[in-house]
Amino acid sequence: MRQAYANIVAARGSVMDGNDDVTNSNIKSVARWLTTSTCRPCLLLQGNVGNGKTTMMQCVATTFEALREGATKTLTAEGWKLSAEERKPFEKLQTLPTIQLLTANQIVTAASKNSDDYTRIQRQMFIAIDDLGIEPATTKIYGTELTPVADIIYHRYDHLLPTIISTNLNDEEISLRYGVRIGDRLRELCDKLVYSSASYREK
Repeated sequence: MRQAYANIVAARGSVMDGNDDVTNSNIKSVARWLTTSTCRPCLLLQGNVGNGKTTMMQCVATTFEALREGATKTLTAEGWKLSAEERKPFEKLQTLPTIQLLTANQIVTAASKNSDDYTRIQRQMFIAIDDLGIEPATTKIYGTELTPVADIIYHRYDHLLPTIISTNLNDEEISLRYGVRIGDRLRELCDKLVYSSASYREK
């Protein structure tokens, strides 16, 4: 995961500081959430702007993709002959879900268009919702008021679906914006990683 994170930073024309203890600790925390069965089904990345929350979600998605591609390439590479026992760990990697990365705004847009995209978002096994709180709280279709992001959270709560959410809002602000029921569900559903460092964009 650390290499995936560094690659994403490099693609933006920057270099990840290998001695950045905060980022290294955050990567370890997210890796622990992904691999520990006792963790809660969702992860809330919470904190100020510019301190790596979106990069972390991209890191998770690209890590999963790299693992799946690596497993496929290994199994199909010419000359490889693996026993059934040797194939097992690679087969597990290939079952990793695809992570759909979305902004909260994109969810509202999909719902407002009354398209199949919103239904597909609901049914997606694993999603990452970026920038919770900057989107319109409601939208209207043919005069009917909808709350798309809140509805997605309810759906994922009911089905215990793995979800990563990033937000600049604190717990009180989430409850004020989406209602105490959503705030309460997120507290129950999510492990939390609080980002308290200053914006990397200002460095």
